[in-house]
Amino acid sequence: MSANSPVVKRWSKRVVVAATVLVVGLIVGILVITPPPAETQSAVVVNDDSAQRAFEAEAARYTAMAEFYLARDEANRQRAIEAEAARYSGLAEFYLTENEDSVQRGFEADAARYTAMAAAYYAAKNDGLQRGIEASAARYSALAEYYAAAGK
Repeated sequence: MSANSPVVKRWSKRVVVAATVLVVGLIVGILVITPPPAETQSAVVVNDDSAQRAFEAEAARYTAMAEFYLARDEANRQRAIEAEAARYSGLAEFYLTENEDSVQRGFEADAARYTAMAAAYYAAKNDGLQRGIEASAARYSALAEYYAAAGK
């Protein structure tokens, strides 16, 4: 085979084209992967003084918003606590005054019922007790008379 053969010419053209495509692909790949410098990313140039003022303004804004919402929530919470306290105080007062008469009447009814039960119970027992006391008194009197007569 000679260097001027049609096969060599055909393969040499293909190798040159393939190498060219690979080199161009490599260059494009490097350009895509490498990040551009920071100066080319932003069209606006920011100086340090304006950036610092912007940060301070944002900090002041968010601080004021936080104070506002905390104060609003605290005021709402305090009003809710006072409302609950007033509600339960009112309920307690209502039930105490409503039941005061019925409680007093209940105490009086219980006292009357137990007094009646005690009177009936002890009155029935009182007859037996009285007879027992009289029997005991008669027995001790008889014993006293017996010992008095025996001792003389």
